[in-house]
Formats: sequence, C-alpha cells, structure tokens
Amino acid sequence: MKKILRNIGIFSVTFFAANTLIAQCTPDPLYKDSTFGIWPDTTQNLPCAVVNQPYSTVLDIKSAQDISEIDPQYAGVTINWIRLDDIDGLNATGLGLSWAAGPSGNNQWNSNNQGCVLVTGTPTTVGTYALKLKTTINNNSPIANLPYDFLGYKINVQNTCGTGCGKGFVNSKTVTLCGNDSMYLQNAWQTKSGKYYDTLKTSKGCDSVLITNLLINSVSVYDTIPVYDTTYVTKYDTIHVYDTTFVTVIDTVLVVDTQHVAVTDTLIIDIITGINPLSVSAIKVFPNPSFGQLVIENKNYSQTNTYTIEIKNSTGQQVFNSLLNQSQLVVDISQWASGLYFLKVNDGNSNTIETKKIILK
Repeated sequence: MKKILRNIGIFSVTFFAANTLIAQCTPDPLYKDSTFGIWPDTTQNLPCAVVNQPYSTVLDIKSAQDISEIDPQYAGVTINWIRLDDIDGLNATGLGLSWAAGPSGNNQWNSNNQGCVLVTGTPTTVGTYALKLKTTINNNSPIANLPYDFLGYKINVQNTCGTGCGKGFVNSKTVTLCGNDSMYLQNAWQTKSGKYYDTLKTSKGCDSVLITNLLINSVSVYDTIPVYDTTYVTKYDTIHVYDTTFVTVIDTVLVVDTQHVAVTDTLIIDIITGINPLSVSAIKVFPNPSFGQLVIENKNYSQTNTYTIEIKNSTGQQVFNSLLNQSQLVVDISQWASGLYFLKVNDGNSNTIETKKIILK
C-alpha cells in the first residue's frame, strides 16, 4: 500500500489585534465538521498580548456528544449541553480582560453544536496569567449537572509580541488517492475519505491550519471461485447388544458419490451381563496414590450387593471391610500409616475375584 506524506509549506501570518471591542463572536465554520474541541488548544494557547494595548481573541468550541470525548472516566455518558460559567483568572489584577460568548451572547451549547468566546480588554502588567475554563456539563448520569474545569490555558502579556500570532493562516486542499493508498493526516495514516485538520507551525512560530479533503477511490476486486454441489448427508445408526463380555465394535461405512453424499453407519455392541458382573473396568479406586480419603466407585453395584470389599496393609492386617452394595464408597484413610495397601473384592462365597494395589503417602 502506498503511503503519502503531505507537502507542508511555511506560511506567514499577521497578528490579529482589535482596536475596537466587539460585543460578540461568530463560530468559525472551519471547525463545523470537527468532533469535540477548543481552539486554540492548550498547546497553541491564546495569542500573546501587548501591555497597555487593546487585546482581542476568539476561542472556538465544538460541544461533545459523549463525556468520554472530554474525560475517558465518563465513557458512555451522553451529553445534553455544555455551559461556560466563567473563565477564572481572566480578570486578574494586571490582566483585566473580560469575555462574551456567542453566537448571539449564548454561553450554553447543545451536544455536537458550535460556540465561541470573545476575550477582550487592555492588560496593564507584563506576566503570564493562568486561565481556567469553568463549565457545567448536563448529561444523562446521576450527576446530571457535572462541574468540569478545562485547565492549561494561559495568556502571556509582554512589552512587545513581534509580529504576533492571530487566529493563524488557514489553507485547504483536496487530495485524491487510489483505493490501496493512504495519507498521513491528523497524526495517523488515513485510509478513508473525509476532511482532516492539521495544525502546523509557521516560520514565525505561529499556528496555521491545513485542511485536507481526502478522496479515496474505491477499488473493485473480482475473483472467480468454482462452486460445486456440496450437500452432505450424515446418518448415525446406533444398536446396543448385551452379551457376557465388554465388546465395543465400531463399523463405519463412508459412501461418497458425485453429489458429495456421506453416510456413516455406526454399530456399537456393549455387553454388561454374564457370569461375573464385575470386570476390570467395573470398579474404580481413586485417587491412587492417596492422601486423605479413598473413593471406591462400582458401576454394577445392583448386581454385587452380596460382594464384600476389604483392605489390608502390607503385613496382612485388615484395616477396612464393607459390603459392595452401593455405587460409591468414601473411605477415610487420613489416620492410616503411609505405605502399600491391598484392596480385595470377594464374591458371595468369599472368593477373591479382584485385587488392587493402593499407595498411601
């Protein structure tokens, strides 16, 4: 994919200073299609002011739709409106500026709407003055009217500001790319058509705005894929047969014809009756090795209610005895000595039919 860096020129700007105080401001259409923002931001900050000279500048505001656009900790909270209550520090001694909101003196803006603030006055003392934009955010959370301060703004008052920086130079251009190309705008490689804004520094150290209308042509891709009749039929047929031994027979027949039809025929023969109802797999002893208790599980307990189970230690001493007439026995062996034990299963005639070794740790 081709990536294109914009060719950025250096623009010169002329400082904007008002000799006549204006009562209100009009939102700049430059930010109409933007998401939430305040311009200038805290990086650019407000233009320099000259001591004892009339000062005027405008802050442009685009109201957010979700508070997370302002503060991530409030994700999912919808905004109804934002109101600018005050600019703390603007009327500080030596700065002495005032503000008026717009359009038409309105200081409350609905979600996703534009607003502006006109700052005017004549500063009298050189210095750097910190500002705090104090707002109220009406939203759909339990805190319906959330107080929120925007910090980091300041105005530098100096004896001279050189050529100064006003609202900056604005330039726009339209770029058309092929569908597989991208262009670096707004600090990221962009692959979708849209309007992108980049703030640049001029040779005077002032900000300028480059608006790029990015148009990306769609690319049509055609691919030919052969398609066959892919109807698959799977059939399972299970038959249970009981006999004297445990036998599992799985008979699988796979038939494939030109229509892709698969037939699976499974025959399972399980034999659970016979001379001896107990087999190697019929009784389970676990855990082995064991520590605190032993579980004896018998699948055929209904047929072994006359059978007995006994456990002897390595010296032949019997330490446990019980009828084998339930599906599960739990034997407490926590007080037994560690070592090797023998578990024997006896039928109704006291014949030992199975022996298992048990290790107790």
